[in-house]
Amino acid sequence: MDVPTDPRWQARFLADLVRIESINPETWAGGSGESAIAARIADELRLIGLQPRLHEAGPGRTSVVAYLEGSGPRTLLLEAHTDTVQVEGMADPFSGRVADGRLYGRGSCDDKASLATFVGALRALVRAGLTPPVTVGIVAAAGEEFSGRGIRALMEDGLRADGVIVGEPTRLDVVVAHKGCVRAELHVHGRAAHSSRPEEGRNAVEAAAAIIGSLHTALDADMANLAHPLVGAPTLAFTQIAGGVGINTVPEHCVVRFDRRVVPGEDPRAVVSDLRAALAALALPIGIRAEIHDPFTMDGPMAADPDGPLARAVLAGARRHRAGAALAGVTYGTDASRIAPFGVPAVVFGPGDVALAHTADEWVDLAEVDLATRMTLDAIFAFA
Repeated sequence: MDVPTDPRWQARFLADLVRIESINPETWAGGSGESAIAARIADELRLIGLQPRLHEAGPGRTSVVAYLEGSGPRTLLLEAHTDTVQVEGMADPFSGRVADGRLYGRGSCDDKASLATFVGALRALVRAGLTPPVTVGIVAAAGEEFSGRGIRALMEDGLRADGVIVGEPTRLDVVVAHKGCVRAELHVHGRAAHSSRPEEGRNAVEAAAAIIGSLHTALDADMANLAHPLVGAPTLAFTQIAGGVGINTVPEHCVVRFDRRVVPGEDPRAVVSDLRAALAALALPIGIRAEIHDPFTMDGPMAADPDGPLARAVLAGARRHRAGAALAGVTYGTDASRIAPFGVPAVVFGPGDVALAHTADEWVDLAEVDLATRMTLDAIFAFA
């Protein structure tokens, strides 16, 4: 069904969202959280005629939920996240400026374009005076970039549906599989000494560097053998390191953070056990000990039924406007992996290119945002 959209309104609304700083404070100091952007989204939903509900997952960590009642028994949720990553290296991160059909700024692609897409779809239905064939809910969730605390809290409080379209930059393909993620810390302990007599100490930083290489040697081949046809092989990346107290002191302690991506078919808990077993098997230097602490992030992978009614509906909606739209897998994680354990089918779809997410020059094509809105509208009718 052809439902008129409003690209000019959508561009203004997306610019408004980008101008609101909503940096996730769990990992980036100084981030304001999501309360301000949640209020802006709730105001827009009220203008449409909906009755948004605010849901707090912590101080300043606000999500928004609203529904447009449909004529049929099914419920379809449109979910996208409101938080962003840091803005270091960006000249004007909250400008929302438009040039050559592109809208720039932090979150423009990841994930405020999807928010504008989903609000735009609901607005188009209301303005056209149409009752959708399914009840359509919108969820603007806090905290996706670190812990998923917004959608986790909502699911734990009983949020349910017959299907969820999770908005992320997929270049308008329909993602039915993605990796999960285990993040934890490797702690290496040695003995301090004066740097002029390093042989009297046990250097935790140097030991940590050797352990990193040894763990790759022990695990990389096995991970390569676990490659998934849509998302590729698991990966292990050591991403942050901190150790030592002074330039003239042999460091007695070093902390290394790592990110282990998990493919469909793997259990994140088994991944942690395998990492600890590989560490235990290493021959560490005398006086050095090391352990892997319990993960602070443990998200499973996502694998939706590519032949299920949700995937078929979203793909049909996409292909009505772009014949090349495909079912796909991606390496990054989304809130879909936090929804699926509750027995709710979820796929991932939205405008933008993930290669631009988190970059210093983040942007989204406004024509693609409007196209995503029209695809979403057709997916809603196809899901009936």
